Amino acid sequence: MSDTNFDSLKTIPLKDIILRAAKSYTYGLGGDTAAQDAQAIAQIRALSPESQRVVWLVWLLSGWGPNPKEGLHTFFYLSGGNYAPEVQRALVEAGLSRLADVFGRAIAVFGAPYPTERRVREKHFAWSQSAPLNAFDHQIIALGKEFGDRDSLAEGVVSYVRRTPVMARWVDGWRTGLSEYERLRFLTGRLYTPSDKAALAEWPRPYRLLYLLDLFNLEMLNGGVHQYFANSSGDVAREVAEALREAGLPEHARAVEKGMAMFGESYPTDRAKREPFLFRGGESTDFDEKLEALIGEVDDGAIERAMLKLAKEADVLPR
Repeated sequence: MSDTNFDSLKTIPLKDIILRAAKSYTYGLGGDTAAQDAQAIAQIRALSPESQRVVWLVWLLSGWGPNPKEGLHTFFYLSGGNYAPEVQRALVEAGLSRLADVFGRAIAVFGAPYPTERRVREKHFAWSQSAPLNAFDHQIIALGKEFGDRDSLAEGVVSYVRRTPVMARWVDGWRTGLSEYERLRFLTGRLYTPSDKAALAEWPRPYRLLYLLDLFNLEMLNGGVHQYFANSSGDVAREVAEALREAGLPEHARAVEKGMAMFGESYPTDRAKREPFLFRGGESTDFDEKLEALIGEVDDGAIERAMLKLAKEADVLPR
């Protein structure tokens, strides 16, 4: 996706709030220890019945496989399936009867009693033997197709929350409680890469600056200044330096410009043309070390603080 709908960024969608709220209760669920599981279960059981339903439905969403046809298949194979009975009950009680029926048939494929331990369930799957899919796999995959995709399930969860007053209030409370930095991260996470520099230049100023600052900040925090210049994000280093200066961070801008100068008088805005400078002979050189040393001039948390200040002053923090 290359284009950003700026109007859509003014409000955080209900689905995102629901996911954020429900996932806060499933941390540690299906983890490595029984104590983690027990603690998570206790937190969930302390919720209202309506809230518990949403938590279990989101648990299913979270355990969905990356491949659409393997959504339920992955859920039952991994630790998500440990709590399949709770998920089925939530589907029934939330009024998602068709989904509950299909999900129940998937549970039945495992036989009675349903194995709530992953190590027992995974024996049915060819994945556990690194073998081609077997008849059992194909049966679960077929039920997954009948169940529908992840987006359809998410729509069902949203629909349940909308028609359940107590849940609507619960979610509104979570929306109100989001920190400014959480709102900022939602915003920057949805500023999709523009098709080219000309398109980026046409963006409204606050969104353009936030995109450039976040692009550099994420790369720098993940792998240092060296990684920023090594990746395609370094193609807009000049624009990043200008954005840092506009955001009131001249020293950070100078650090980026120092890095640019290391590549020669005419900075190569094509990643392929920067590659010969990096890891010559497959080894880290003085060039690489000097480039990476620039992290000391930019890794101080000031960029994110400047981004929040910019977003608040421009009134673009989503609500």
